[in-house]
Amino acid sequence: MSSIILHIAVLIFSMSSWLSVNAIFTQLPILANVAPESWNIASYLVLIIQISCVIPLLYGIVKHRFPQLIKTYENYLILFLLLVTVLGLFLTTLTFKERWELFQAKHAVPLLLVLLLVSIPCTTSDVLFLPYMSHFHDPHLLTTFFVGMGLGALIPSALSFVQGSPTVTSITDNSTGRITFNIDARLSFEHFMYIMAACCVLSILAFFYLIHWVRYNSGDHTPAKFAPVETVDTEKKPIILGTKMLVLLALSFCVGALQNSLLPVLLQYAAQAYGQETYHLANTLFVMTNPVFCLAQLFITIQRIHFFLALFSASMVPTIFIAVLACLSERLAWAGAEAMLCISAGLGAGLLSWSKTALAQSLRATEHPRALFWCGAAIQTGSCVGALVMFCLANLLHVFPAS
Repeated sequence: MSSIILHIAVLIFSMSSWLSVNAIFTQLPILANVAPESWNIASYLVLIIQISCVIPLLYGIVKHRFPQLIKTYENYLILFLLLVTVLGLFLTTLTFKERWELFQAKHAVPLLLVLLLVSIPCTTSDVLFLPYMSHFHDPHLLTTFFVGMGLGALIPSALSFVQGSPTVTSITDNSTGRITFNIDARLSFEHFMYIMAACCVLSILAFFYLIHWVRYNSGDHTPAKFAPVETVDTEKKPIILGTKMLVLLALSFCVGALQNSLLPVLLQYAAQAYGQETYHLANTLFVMTNPVFCLAQLFITIQRIHFFLALFSASMVPTIFIAVLACLSERLAWAGAEAMLCISAGLGAGLLSWSKTALAQSLRATEHPRALFWCGAAIQTGSCVGALVMFCLANLLHVFPAS
């Protein structure tokens, strides 16, 4: 029974790792019609997320120089980031309609600043939340962690289905120039974010339980298989060294670039020619399929390099299809294009989530004491590089007609 409760606590705790950013992405159909950046808001969001990578970079440097300091304050850092997430979600409801004059053009500066604040806990979670799982010896808890990350995508996606495809109309006051937006949806943007903030509060409570569990089991209260990694481990682990470990980290880099940067931007430009409802469905499926495919690792365990390469190659097929649609200036003359776009969005994201879960589990099985930290660092570095590439392609080179 205690093992089940532990899995549930890990599930709820990890749910908050990328919940706020996933919530923002599911609300892009509203933000694209409210923000002056219009359809380019996705590329701005992806770039802002990667700018926030400065924080996990600094964290990694401090952890390398002062490991004992980080170990002492690890719990406080995680709790602080969870509280920042709750605060950021509330602030989005106050800023998403605001516009400031910047460089002789209107920009959603307050919203973009809040998105930067919201992004910091998400990007830092890859190098802080994920390594925290090394406190638990049960390898299945790592899969539960990634399922929880997927749950952080499933909840806002399911809620956006309830919300429906929103209709945004604007009214301009000629005397003041102020623009008033009317959003017709079953669930308002504000209420959506309040529900997301409530989910993060649940994650805080789950984290308190995990702190209690780690402290209680640091002694001899439970069997060794549920003890933290600091205790003596008599079970022999498989060793992955050299080329194989580098390949796993390289694949983690590529998965991070595709899932966190390339696909979210490509999807917005690919779906624009097919209307608001198609984009809403494709974007929701993109976020929603994560937990389903993460569970696949429990039943089909992937450990060999050629299986990793095959899975990653399979994820490239729907990605290339979406990229082709994004580069086209007109609708594809095929009746099934809209349905295939939605399927490709869900399938591409799902296969990448499966790859990320399997890669982390394989790296966790190594003898390297910081394997999960380097896994998270590789994913986040890939996300950063991918974001810079997509921002240049969309906003500087204008490769995509919709940009």
